[in-house]
Amino acid sequence: MYDVVGVGEVLIDFSPSAPGPMGNPGFEMNPGGAPANCLAANAKLGGNCAFIGCVGKDFFGEFLRAQLQGLQIDTRGLLEVPEHTTIDFVANGPGGERRFAFYRNPGADTRLEYGDIGGDWWLDAKIFHYGTLSLTDEPSASTVRRMREEARKRGVLVSFDPNYRENLWSSPLEARSVILEGLDCCDILKISEEEMSLIFGPERVSPPEAVERLLEKGIRYVFVTAGEKGAWYGAGDRKGHEAGFPVEAVDTTGCGDTFLGVIHYLLVHHPGQDMGTMVRYANAAAAVCATGRTGIAAMPAWDQIEKLVKGGGQDRKGA
Repeated sequence: MYDVVGVGEVLIDFSPSAPGPMGNPGFEMNPGGAPANCLAANAKLGGNCAFIGCVGKDFFGEFLRAQLQGLQIDTRGLLEVPEHTTIDFVANGPGGERRFAFYRNPGADTRLEYGDIGGDWWLDAKIFHYGTLSLTDEPSASTVRRMREEARKRGVLVSFDPNYRENLWSSPLEARSVILEGLDCCDILKISEEEMSLIFGPERVSPPEAVERLLEKGIRYVFVTAGEKGAWYGAGDRKGHEAGFPVEAVDTTGCGDTFLGVIHYLLVHHPGQDMGTMVRYANAAAAVCATGRTGIAAMPAWDQIEKLVKGGGQDRKGA
């Protein structure tokens, strides 16, 4: 049985690197895509994961397959399609914050057909994870919706991270509609502060209020992440906040995915652990990721997470 099966986008992140010989900005090819990132963070801790999605019949697709396989992620569901592998250029600003430029019209990641997955092998999992980028276009949107319903029928926990990217939607209202749909169909939810604002619209809702209201919808585990400010969480009557860890952020790519990947791992392998402890470790993992570059390459092993938790617990921001 898989710990987590993820579906959606795996793509090429062209991340900033050293200037080229003419002095112009350079970009390095790296693996990316939120569902794939989430599985990578889990797999680096020893989780058993599988990815379902599409890449092009090009050297980008070959590269991405090799990267996932190198992490021991099952790629039987990684399909090749005629469209080119989706590409994203990332620009880093102060504090490691990012801007994105996607090349995806259409990208291979939008071409997933349910009938091409090859049976229901993927339902032998404890968690099914997806985001909204696979819901922007057909046929992937219908495919992921069908997979989500099949997972719910089978009793698999459904995990949802909206991973909102404004420039991939016709309007914020369209994205909000899809996100609200997802809130009614998930057991595990991770949102950012930006996504929290999108969900609640003009209402001034604090993260603790958002957690409370989302739990009232029947979601079992809710997490609102806020970078160095830490994360708010709720699970039944257990609610709280865990502060972030002060680090020198270089690149925040993949930090939210790292957070959720660690949560998935702990829910499966340490189900009795206190929720606050889980979030503390997930915050630490995200902080370590922010000190490196390019998401997957910067995602930590367990000893790195534990070192930060034990060494940085007293002076964490917000503590």
